[in-house]
Amino acid sequence: MKALHLTPYFLCASILAAPTLLSARAPNSVPKTSDDSTSLAVFPPPSGDLLIEIDRDETASLADILARFESLASHNLHISAATRQVLAQVDSGLSNSVSVPAEEVYSYISCLLNNSGFVMAETRSSAPSLLSVFSMDSPERNMVGKHARAIDVEDLVRFERHPALLVQVVIEVQHLDTRFLEKSLRHMVVDRYTQSITSLSPHSMFLMGNSREISAWVHAIRTVDSWELEVAPSIEEAPKGQQNEDEGED
Repeated sequence: MKALHLTPYFLCASILAAPTLLSARAPNSVPKTSDDSTSLAVFPPPSGDLLIEIDRDETASLADILARFESLASHNLHISAATRQVLAQVDSGLSNSVSVPAEEVYSYISCLLNNSGFVMAETRSSAPSLLSVFSMDSPERNMVGKHARAIDVEDLVRFERHPALLVQVVIEVQHLDTRFLEKSLRHMVVDRYTQSITSLSPHSMFLMGNSREISAWVHAIRTVDSWELEVAPSIEEAPKGQQNEDEGED
């Protein structure tokens, strides 16, 4: 029955391979406001709605949009010269004007940055609070990981609305051995500067990545851990004759 013990790790990797789990929001859409958006808020609301006006013959760079965002945000933006240079060259992808409600502004900006390959981190939470933006095409990419925000795994639902935000969590499992899980999911770590899947103990694992990646990883791990819980009794309670037959096949 060894195959049954290995299956969960391959199943977990298969679940994570589904591209729909990490789908990004289209830049011209505004995140839907939920009834409990206040309780789900990660950052204080800005001073007003964000209006991005796009004329027919004009485009807006990410640098332009971030400048408008900073004028409303409760954070000061910290952006290095190298990242500013990249931002000025990246088109926002917007094809028409957008009005973003105040309670969705932070989430919307995070979606725009994530769609273009930028990472966001709250590098100072006390006044004056700082929100840093990093280009993964600049030399500073090797220091991004140290700014990942440590959160409780149960708070992930709040952070899914901020896909550019780098976070780290510790997840506990009951039935999977995270040492094998780390090896099975190693291929999911495509950027060692912003991602990590590390076993801390046989049933504890450290995860780092953007909020949507982490949410997908946690969902897959918990799904398979729950599946293992359901099949484990059937393995243990199999008739002795069947167990002996299975052992003979091994």
